[in-house]
Amino acid sequence: MEDSTKNILIAAGSGIAVGAILGVLFAPSSGEETREKIASKAHDAKDTLLEKKDEIAENIIGLQGKMKTLFKDTKNLTKEELESKIKELEEIIKTA
Repeated sequence: MEDSTKNILIAAGSGIAVGAILGVLFAPSSGEETREKIASKAHDAKDTLLEKKDEIAENIIGLQGKMKTLFKDTKNLTKEELESKIKELEEIIKTA
């Protein structure tokens, strides 16, 4: 997996975890209830992150395949044809 994808996953996971912990800490509960809620939210955040990791990885693999197909034979293309393929790729990325 690329470094930028790992960084996105780390940032997303950190944000989810921090948000869940802050939400639980500011809720009126006993210490034991708060710890249980934190543990539960952390587990949920981990599961969510693992689900998203697979989804992001699948999207990246799909985009790589589309890029290979789109730019398979580019050496004989005119500038206009190449620009058209780049626009096609931009549309594919927007919808991914």
